[in-house]
Amino acid sequence: MKKSDFPVIAIIYAIGFWFLAMTMELPEEAQTYPLVLITALLAVNTLYMVRQVISWRKTRIIENDVAKTFSTFIPVQFFGVVAFCVSYLVLMDFTGYYLTTLVYLVGSMLFLKVPKMHIAITVGAMALMTYFVFTWFLKVPLPFGTVFGG
Repeated sequence: MKKSDFPVIAIIYAIGFWFLAMTMELPEEAQTYPLVLITALLAVNTLYMVRQVISWRKTRIIENDVAKTFSTFIPVQFFGVVAFCVSYLVLMDFTGYYLTTLVYLVGSMLFLKVPKMHIAITVGAMALMTYFVFTWFLKVPLPFGTVFGG
């Protein structure tokens, strides 16, 4: 078991239960899909925790991996991605989901120096998946933004 596992497991549980609380505020007919995803997230996190506890019981060692984990930390990359995420959330109200997501994906992947072919594949797959899952199958209206009258 690694020392970094403790905060990761705790954060995933906190996010899962936060999403669960928000999902319970939705109309009952809109709760099914989020509940399935949240249940899967919490189940996988629990399996990971059980696996780590079993590992600890075998060895009785908790490895201090924090220094090793952050040895390749690049502050410019981290804070750049945080800036892209904040910009994405702010711009969503103005330019809507589709345009903002396109700009976010392309911009952040170019910033991280992802090969252009991988960017094209990712953006194409996300666009198709979003359209078919949310717009076509689930019929969930995605934000259009104030610029486009949404």
